[in-house]
Amino acid sequence: MNSLFSKKLVIVLVIVVLASVVGVGLFMSKITSQKPIQQPELTLNLVPTNQTVQLNQSMEVVMSVDAGNFDVSFVDFTLAYDKDRLNLESFAPSANFNVPILTQLDNSGIFRVVLGNNSTNKLTGNVEVGTLHFKGISAGDGILNLSAKEVTVRTNPPSDIATKPTQTVLKVK
Repeated sequence: MNSLFSKKLVIVLVIVVLASVVGVGLFMSKITSQKPIQQPELTLNLVPTNQTVQLNQSMEVVMSVDAGNFDVSFVDFTLAYDKDRLNLESFAPSANFNVPILTQLDNSGIFRVVLGNNSTNKLTGNVEVGTLHFKGISAGDGILNLSAKEVTVRTNPPSDIATKPTQTVLKVK
């Protein structure tokens, strides 16, 4: 009788182990077949786009981020520009950002600005970051490429959101 009991116990254990293996396999296939969650992406803007100016004429370009419904609290932008065609004369941050952290303006062809917003005002939709003032110094196409190292939005906890870079051309004649 003891031998019959042990055989039944072995059969039950084998069934339990097989059911567990099948269950884990089904669970893993369900997890791996799920589509990844799409992360939101914010769009960076330079306005105006494709402007033409005369040699030695000044022009303004506004930097902004289309934040949608997100409340922007921090930006870290880098602008690469053609230093042989354009002279970056100044940058005026928007009143939206009340905490200037870093502004690197040295006419090396790379401009970096880091700004924060610690006010209770929500920055959603198309959020102006600031205005760049360029002067055309040599004829040709001056290309501007704007990218973000970081854009932080107020969520709980605060999070960084991916961004789409942008490009514009300032034609100097």
